[in-house]
Amino acid sequence: TLDDMRVMADGLLGWGRSAGEQEDSVEVDLTALMRDLASSNGKPSAVSVQLDDDVSVRGRPVALRRALGTLVDNALRHGGGAEVAPPREARRAVVSVSDNGPGLPDDMLETVFEPFTRGDAARTPQAAGDDGGSGLGLSIARTIVRAHGGTLVLANREGGGLIARMELPL
Repeated sequence: TLDDMRVMADGLLGWGRSAGEQEDSVEVDLTALMRDLASSNGKPSAVSVQLDDDVSVRGRPVALRRALGTLVDNALRHGGGAEVAPPREARRAVVSVSDNGPGLPDDMLETVFEPFTRGDAARTPQAAGDDGGSGLGLSIARTIVRAHGGTLVLANREGGGLIARMELPL
């Protein structure tokens, strides 16, 4: 029922907020984490990692890996590939994950962060047996990023595709 789904979503979001409360906060090398994600997704040629220098933040590595993994997985599923770029800005670590898929309608860019919300039919995979997920990944990813003092937003790319921009304090 809808009430059961709401309870499940609240539980998962609570997990995202507390993910790793038992996990110590340490220096996390985002550059190494992104390289590892790119090589471990099963399609290394589909993930492009553009690195200028090493970027590290203080945080919980398992939770941050889950958040970044969700962004990369979504780019692969809906856009056929992912480009990961971690530019450094003043006092913030910025990770951008972009794809060349159909993007999202502007009115969905914030809505897809709500539990059980998925993008429009244009981003739904057509492969047999692939249901495209539960609609919880982005909600959990944003909860994790916010728990680290950061932000996670989506925007359509000029010329097509979607970009997920995660900012964390250095």
